[in-house]
Amino acid sequence: MFFYNYVNHGNRYKYSGKILYNYLKKENEDLIYKDISSINNLDIKDEDYVYYYFEYNNKPLSSHIIGRDPKANKYFDKIPQYNDFKEFFPESIIIDSHNTLKVCIDMLKRNNKLYATLDKGYGGNSSFIIDKHNIYDTYNIIKNNNTKARVTPYLNIVKNISVHLILFKDGYIITNKTNQYIYKNVQFRGNFYPNNLTEEENKYIDMIIVSIADKLIKMNILGIIGLDLMITDDNKVYLAEINPHKMGSSACINMLSELEWNIPIPILEYYACSGLSINDIKLKVNDINKIKWSLLYLYNTENISNKYNIINSEDMFDYMKDTYNNRNNHTVYFKNNYNSKDMYFRFKIEAI
Repeated sequence: MFFYNYVNHGNRYKYSGKILYNYLKKENEDLIYKDISSINNLDIKDEDYVYYYFEYNNKPLSSHIIGRDPKANKYFDKIPQYNDFKEFFPESIIIDSHNTLKVCIDMLKRNNKLYATLDKGYGGNSSFIIDKHNIYDTYNIIKNNNTKARVTPYLNIVKNISVHLILFKDGYIITNKTNQYIYKNVQFRGNFYPNNLTEEENKYIDMIIVSIADKLIKMNILGIIGLDLMITDDNKVYLAEINPHKMGSSACINMLSELEWNIPIPILEYYACSGLSINDIKLKVNDINKIKWSLLYLYNTENISNKYNIINSEDMFDYMKDTYNNRNNHTVYFKNNYNSKDMYFRFKIEAI
């Protein structure tokens, strides 16, 4: 009996597969772990498990194929997100190769800058600023990629927040909200905790999160969903995007899940996708208010202030060792991320 863990979807999913294997092995002592890079020609038996997180046509737990709920696939693209949840987004216009010039010229008569998000992309690599100098560049991007984009007047964002939801058929669990570091209001570079939300901001964000969670459950979308939100300088809160998968902060969120609830996130996701009732999940809530952490991706030449708590440390080294490789003084180097210079990853957790 084998547990096949598909490893080409990225380290956060590879590590989640290992956590799930260790859980399943408690009930199946004969379960053998194997990393795989392809499922082609794989002789899968009825009793085997395959952790294949982004299999497009899979049904979680059907034939022991374990992964994200396939009904959430549509939200990989930004336009369907906006169409289904536009009440939470800033007012936007959808552009394509036919109306890009007209819409952008018209909107720039009333705004100095615009913010555009292409239909496909992640981590901010699909977002850019439009001004009067690059309208034709925008048109060429849309036309050459045969895509669409969501355009909104540029907003002065003062806080970026992310949160994971674990959606059950009859309820949901909300993880701790974290601040995002968004470079130049465009590019995602990581998260830090605790967040800097005011009581009023926290209350309003909760209202949005609950509304989205209820709507997703009614659509029968289960498992993990990530939400990115933003707060403007005039105290308005908007949804930035929906992520139908574990987000970049999932390694830290999983660690906090173990500390706070004694259950890792991949196990909660497994329970949710298997159709269990949330009432069957017994969470033991521990106080983690004295924990602070940061997980950032930074350019080597970038100067970041201490407010992000970026400190090289041996803390949690054992936790991270199965997730990332090529460590040097517990700093992990990634090549060519975001198609740019070498970037580095730093993780720190400490009690305060």
